[in-house]
Amino acid sequence: MPWYSFDPIADTYDATRTLDVRAIDRALTALTREFPPHRFREVLDVGIGTGRLAFPFARHGYRVVGIDISTRMLERFRRRRARRDRRAVGALRADATRMPFRDGAFDMAYWVHVLHLVPQWRRALDEAVRVTRPGGVLVYARTEGGRDIDELAAEYLRILRSLGYRRPRLGARRQETVLRYLGSLGCEVERRRVRWEWEERVSVGEALHYHSLRTYSMNRFAPLEVHREAMRRLRTWAARELGPRNRRYPVMGAVAFDLAWIPR
Repeated sequence: MPWYSFDPIADTYDATRTLDVRAIDRALTALTREFPPHRFREVLDVGIGTGRLAFPFARHGYRVVGIDISTRMLERFRRRRARRDRRAVGALRADATRMPFRDGAFDMAYWVHVLHLVPQWRRALDEAVRVTRPGGVLVYARTEGGRDIDELAAEYLRILRSLGYRRPRLGARRQETVLRYLGSLGCEVERRRVRWEWEERVSVGEALHYHSLRTYSMNRFAPLEVHREAMRRLRTWAARELGPRNRRYPVMGAVAFDLAWIPR
């Protein structure tokens, strides 16, 4: 199993990645004004996971089909789907670099936090362009925020470097790189500067706990014994620098979109 598979963290994923319902609603309301569901009905979610964005998209009138390579994330998606409207959201296990859809099957495709984990990310973008109809749109969504503290995450990575390990670069690390490639495919790219933001408060103990579970990709690429030593040092550092485990820190969350239109 590749280290970037989300199977090992499927049970904790939703608890550690936050989305503010009101902020997402405002973002999707803005999107539906520009791309109304009666004209952009069929939507593809690349890396649907547990459906955190697919279900909000469906509530705004879109019909969503998602793909994911993680069996366990899809199991959690199906459990969530059983409690919601089954007609508007579906998912199947598939590789983003070899999508099982006909050319031009969708009016819109979107992804969030996927391409940095896909070594063949250009091939994934080729496929997204192929399965989206001429005149359709690709939505490059970015979300920020989780049950982590910025200083704690930075210190974990610093400790790993001191132990001789560095974060691997599997796929596209910068959004500018992705948008530049889409432009090379003939897409009309538009950077959007609008961000919909929210604030949460996370305790030191909560953040340490999720790091210990290897919930984030930064935790999972290191061998287990290295991770354990990094956690030992991180707890010592946190007690000294961040204070008691029940002390809470503000964490900003945000969602934003960039767009790329498929050439006609």
